[in-house]
Amino acid sequence: MYRSFERTRAGKSIDELLAMFIKLKRWSLHLMTDIQRIKCFRKIFQMKSS
Repeated sequence: MYRSFERTRAGKSIDELLAMFIKLKRWSLHLMTDIQRIKCFRKIFQMKSS
């Protein structure tokens, strides 16, 4: 019984780590798209101003 409890606790922590990793990955992807958008806006702005 104790062993199974330990295993589930380890599994739970691994699931939590995976969830955190996925969230981080998603957040970094959003950040990348935001940076690309900003670059695009800058290009458009420079073209309009020149």
